[in-house]
Amino acid sequence: MTSRCAFLLLAGCGFFESGTTPTPPPDAGPSPCENPGVECATSELCNQNNHAETCYRLEDPAVCRFAFVDQEECDGTDVTSCRELGYYDGAVSCDNCKVNASGCHVCAGGVSCTTVNGFSLVQDPAVSGDYVALGGVDSVVIFLGLTEVTQVAIPDLQALAGVPGGWLVATNNPPSLSTLDYAGVRGSSHPLPAGVEQPFMVSNAGGRVIVIWEQPVFMQQYMMFAIADADGNIIVPPTGMFPKPTGAWSDATSDGTSFFVGSGGTLARVSETGTVTTRSGFETGYDHLDLAWNGTTGWYVGSSYGFDAQRFDINGAPVGTDFYDLALPDCFDFLGDGDDLVAAQADVLADAAMWVVVLRRFSPSGAITEQHIGALGPSWWARAAHIGAAILVVWNFGDTMTLALVP
Repeated sequence: MTSRCAFLLLAGCGFFESGTTPTPPPDAGPSPCENPGVECATSELCNQNNHAETCYRLEDPAVCRFAFVDQEECDGTDVTSCRELGYYDGAVSCDNCKVNASGCHVCAGGVSCTTVNGFSLVQDPAVSGDYVALGGVDSVVIFLGLTEVTQVAIPDLQALAGVPGGWLVATNNPPSLSTLDYAGVRGSSHPLPAGVEQPFMVSNAGGRVIVIWEQPVFMQQYMMFAIADADGNIIVPPTGMFPKPTGAWSDATSDGTSFFVGSGGTLARVSETGTVTTRSGFETGYDHLDLAWNGTTGWYVGSSYGFDAQRFDINGAPVGTDFYDLALPDCFDFLGDGDDLVAAQADVLADAAMWVVVLRRFSPSGAITEQHIGALGPSWWARAAHIGAAILVVWNFGDTMTLALVP
């Protein structure tokens, strides 16, 4: 408001001398108001001409100065659409010259969703039973289904992984692991090995958690790991897996017992006891990597604009031939679901009105089915995870985070 008034002082008044009548700002509604010195009369603003107006008053006739008083968001039929406001669909109205978006919907029909204001997702969703923990900047919000349970401040948050009864939390300064239960209560901390920086984590069905990071070894970056139990105690010490190409994206998944870690065309299988076997020959050259397990086989998926997907077996060996599609839009995240590969993607509506989150399902035969989930807005961050038989999709629109459950 202050900067706007300052601009109008220069632009609207110019170089008038004291004592002369100034020219009203060019976008003023009726200005000066009929009652100088007080707020604009209602009759001068709302519902007068179906045009959103800005009203000012003349503060001092002897001095070239206007003061901002009131501004309409809309006026009568002069109102925007739900899509222009960042919603998927619905009906917007103009009430007392203020936009009423209560009739707008973030998600498409048939999709249950909820929103959290002032929270930006920066971690992959970490599922534990029917609960999910979502990591932001120095904080975690916990949900039971789509019901928010609590938010917890966790400074220097680095990674989350679901374990029985809650989560393991990796933090920095100093690097450590601690537990977090469903009520948001932190447990005691256990130090992470020296050299761990910016780790990510994946858990298996038994509560073991692999902690993964990269570290220089003999003048080369290496993918490193350690394994912790559900309480955060390190039970397998730091071990090197394979050299990491510069700039390559990394990801990990679990078949329920063992872990799989991929980067730069290489895939390592890591047992609960720390035994490592590696396979190479997977696709490289993509900006993003996702590993996903679907119950019997896994997926090694490289994506940027389009994607290349390769199955692998329980030993980490490639299965069959890869398939790819270079015409599809940016891919956010991939999940295995039965024999299908499910992609959470961004796509623009046919009328180019807005970007939306879309789930696309790819069958082994190459058939594609899709379902619109909700409005994406300006964010390019969305993640997906399994919760029971449903798929949870999470994304941000500005500083509002949306959670959607897709049956």
